[in-house]
Amino acid sequence: MKARDVILAILIIAFGLSIKYARSIKEEISAIFHGKETFDFEEALSFDGRNYIQIEGKSLNITLEGWDGDRIEGKLIKSVYAFSREDAEEFAKEIKLERELGKDSLKLRILSPSSFEYSFFFKFFWYKFSPDITLNLKVPKKSSIRIISEHSDIDISGVKNSSEIENTHGNIKIMDCEGNLSIKNPHGDIEVKNLKGDIKIFSPHSSVNIEGASSAEIEAGFEDINLKNLKNLKLITKHAPVEISEINGEIYIENKHSEVRIKDSKLKGKIEGEHLEIDGDGIMSEELQIVNSYEPIILRNFSGKGKIYSRHNEIEIDVGKGSNLEIECEYSDITLNLDEEWKGEISLDAYQGEVDVSNLPLNIEGEGTRKIFRANLGGNNILSVKTTYGKILINKRVR
Repeated sequence: MKARDVILAILIIAFGLSIKYARSIKEEISAIFHGKETFDFEEALSFDGRNYIQIEGKSLNITLEGWDGDRIEGKLIKSVYAFSREDAEEFAKEIKLERELGKDSLKLRILSPSSFEYSFFFKFFWYKFSPDITLNLKVPKKSSIRIISEHSDIDISGVKNSSEIENTHGNIKIMDCEGNLSIKNPHGDIEVKNLKGDIKIFSPHSSVNIEGASSAEIEAGFEDINLKNLKNLKLITKHAPVEISEINGEIYIENKHSEVRIKDSKLKGKIEGEHLEIDGDGIMSEELQIVNSYEPIILRNFSGKGKIYSRHNEIEIDVGKGSNLEIECEYSDITLNLDEEWKGEISLDAYQGEVDVSNLPLNIEGEGTRKIFRANLGGNNILSVKTTYGKILINKRVR
């Protein structure tokens, strides 16, 4: 056979295959818009109660509810998108639930088929047309929970023991639970409400919302963080906007290139950042230390003890009547609004800067490039400010 004939034969075969697969893809596209539908298959689940429950799987919807019963009851729902019920049923059979019963433990492992077992078009759009696998369980309230999953949404409520979740690319919601909680969820939203226990969260690309808990230790990244009604807080993050309210305890916050807003809190501890905007309103401080640069620090209605170290920013503080403040900064302008009942010793030191106390019946001492001001307004509180290449302005604030 001549080479020309071989090439012609190959071209004919390739053309025929292209027509075949083009028709196949065309049929699948048509089926997607006209022929496919969702079919549900349910499997009832019932087990004796166990103190430890572990669930493993991928691409799941998991709902666990603590109840007063002593058994584990629920169902596994397989929702399959297919051309016919027969096709869906065949696919659903490949979704298997493995059970491992221990003396005081239950381990459930959900296995789903690989997308590579199906047509090219189905594989290509697997993320959109993969089955929905839902596990709904009622568990004894005192059960300890562990979930190991990927691409799963998890909802837990009413459990009165510790919970541990390892997940990624999914949303997690915890409501009305007791016991310590540990969550690793690099991508997705995390919401916790009314937890009687401590929280530990690792979430570099997840938003975090907590309302009501004992203590929280959070390592986060870039998404919004909203925290309310906590006793103690340790937060390490980068570039994440943070809003905090009703904290009553010790805090440590480390953040950069973003903002921290605190309202109506009684606390002690440290806020450390760079290019971090800090805004507080209604803070009562046993002793709060702030280390920051390049973005404003604004504290309205501040009372208690505070130490601030900063560079290249603006500082404005409403100083409550019982407050003690120590401020050291460079290239920063400082405005302090003293409560009309504030009494104590004032020490101001501005090198290559300015001091303005014209709103107070006091005089400035100093010579050359250094302005020094000291006075006693008849009380035990202390206000000490040192700045280089900045301005200090003291106002008397009338309530």
